[in-house]
Amino acid sequence: MSASIELIIPGLFKLPLHEFDSGFLDRELPALNYILRYATRVNNQVYEFEPMLTESLGLSGIQCLPLAHAYRDKSSTGDAAHLLCQAVHLKPDMRNAIVLPLDNTKETKDDIILIINDLNNIFNVDCYIKAVSDRLWLIHLKQCEAPDNYPHYLSVLGKKADQYLEQSKQRMPWYQLINEIQMFMHAHEINQKRFEKGLLSINSLWCWGGGQLPELHSKDIHWYTSDDALNRFADKLGISNSELEAFGDKDVRNHAICIELSILETLKSVRDENLKLLLSRLEQQLFKPAIHRVKSQRCSLKLWASYRYDFILSAFSSIRFWKQPQSLHHFSGE
Repeated sequence: MSASIELIIPGLFKLPLHEFDSGFLDRELPALNYILRYATRVNNQVYEFEPMLTESLGLSGIQCLPLAHAYRDKSSTGDAAHLLCQAVHLKPDMRNAIVLPLDNTKETKDDIILIINDLNNIFNVDCYIKAVSDRLWLIHLKQCEAPDNYPHYLSVLGKKADQYLEQSKQRMPWYQLINEIQMFMHAHEINQKRFEKGLLSINSLWCWGGGQLPELHSKDIHWYTSDDALNRFADKLGISNSELEAFGDKDVRNHAICIELSILETLKSVRDENLKLLLSRLEQQLFKPAIHRVKSQRCSLKLWASYRYDFILSAFSSIRFWKQPQSLHHFSGE
């Protein structure tokens, strides 16, 4: 089977293009513009990156990846007893609650640690929560099964959470536990102090990544991403993986999947990065080497970007010389 490349870059077409001058988009991103100009556009129905990944991996019937396996100890028992979680602010909005990110300051990080330490003391019979990386936690449930319908933290930020909370009623022990946790967090003295300072309260945990580890039909895949949880999850699946920076170093010999979440993280205000520099980095790190592989190795390429179209490119796509030049600002009105 010939080599193939999939670029999964959610948020690419949601960038605030008014912040870029058209000259930058037209001149400084030639490899991305090559894809936009020559690729075949295929209607897309998948807008979240987890379903994109499951489809890329050939998995069916899975919408949310069981990413909690990425941080489980080998000695851990109970496949359905772990979730990843991050502290969030649930903002009431009429009949719904909207999930908002917390700021990235040292004060907020320290406040989260104090609240979670108290959660561990109060709910020690029901669960244990431990830190696995900066602001990311693993919760081990002792009395109930973990839900497997919660999407990734980045996918739910800024959106309504009620549909997921309602679905949780089908797992009543979990539903009762998370409600009790939320009530405890809401009333915590730290949140009174944060209210007096005009800061968002730390009033909920967003949990995701539950479920059984799936079996892959093929492991002839190399996964490129700088997301620690995704690389660890690839290890659990038996998929070879590298940091995203390594994508341009070697020829593509199999099915290469590149997952770039920096744009999504920046748009969701999880990280602070200059968007112009970010696009320039992606041009050099992803788009340019991807086009080189398409031309030199005759790889196929697919760009997923949470947009109404996917973009499919082959080594022969450029024979459509009559197609007009394209850049991101050409899609701003669609």
